[in-house]
Amino acid sequence: MISKWFENLRVFLIAEVDNWKNLLGDPRRFFNANESGYPVCVNTGRVLAEKGA
Repeated sequence: MISKWFENLRVFLIAEVDNWKNLLGDPRRFFNANESGYPVCVNTGRVLAEKGA
């Protein structure tokens, strides 16, 4: 599941970003690279959060 997400990201970057190799090759260009910034499955319709948040 995770590897498919990264493959989809790669395909998207190749299609949408002119100089995608520089983007992927320079780690200084990645910000907030933690699990909160990468939704794995956005079609579930469910959100895990504290009630009222």
